[in-house]
Amino acid sequence: MQRLDRVGMNCGVEYTQSPIARHLHPYSRLDHSIGTALIVWRFTHSAQQTCAALFHDISTPCFAHTIDFMLGDYKKQEATEGLTEQVIRSSGEITSVLSGYGISVSDVTNYHRYPIADNDSPRLSSDRLEYTCSNTINYGVGDRADVVDFFSDIVITHNESGEDELAFAHADQARAFAFSSLSCSHVYSSDTDRYTMQMLAELVKKAMDAGLVTLEDLYTLTEDVIIKRFMSDTVFSRLWSDYCSIRGTCNTGLLPDGLSGENPGEWRKLIVKKRYIDPLVAGRGRATELFSDYRSAVESYLSDSMDYWISRM
Repeated sequence: MQRLDRVGMNCGVEYTQSPIARHLHPYSRLDHSIGTALIVWRFTHSAQQTCAALFHDISTPCFAHTIDFMLGDYKKQEATEGLTEQVIRSSGEITSVLSGYGISVSDVTNYHRYPIADNDSPRLSSDRLEYTCSNTINYGVGDRADVVDFFSDIVITHNESGEDELAFAHADQARAFAFSSLSCSHVYSSDTDRYTMQMLAELVKKAMDAGLVTLEDLYTLTEDVIIKRFMSDTVFSRLWSDYCSIRGTCNTGLLPDGLSGENPGEWRKLIVKKRYIDPLVAGRGRATELFSDYRSAVESYLSDSMDYWISRM
């Protein structure tokens, strides 16, 4: 778990000079994991569910979803999630602590079992609530007072599937949270965000091909150690510095003369996962049902094409 303190939530984008990254505060996978676990505990007081939430990112590799990009998983971004149980079972410390609380390993290796911890998108879960609240502040979408208002209004209700789900007690808070989450969603799938992730994915793949790092290193080391590996090599120190110098992106529908899909130069066409949240108002329905402006904003976001080429400015 301590390894996650040096694995960031922003997938390596924070190392660049892009507008997204310039004012980000440090935000690690450990921060997120502890926050998610605390939310689950607040609403369930279940040790099993809380531990499942705490460990849900324990196998996250360095640079997180960037490695999904490297593995070709742009749409779901789940390719790196398969080692959670293996990591937990291989830790004598974790299994000993769990045993002391009478919790079996099988109770905590899959947080998808617990709908308050995680559920199908676009429903609201503790996982999505934590990173949306954190990023609301980190991206400047809102401030701490807004997040306190969101969190203070959360209740548990039954959703349309009869499952427990985090919901808002009041419509005005649900609407404000919904629009805040959608602003964050635009960042997650922005040209600059996905282009920088792709460039880092390609850099990591080159480092693996050169024998500088291994796939196992990404799951067992920390980002600062991987970066030191880059900086210790003449070629990769230059490539890393070049990556960090990315300041923004531009886009075009057609590649410049002399380039093609097989040889696009620095241009990339990237169609990636679009995340959004459609929160419930307890007893009334979802935000897209209650607020026509939010429904229109979500529809516009989902329909925006990514079928164009992106490059660094």
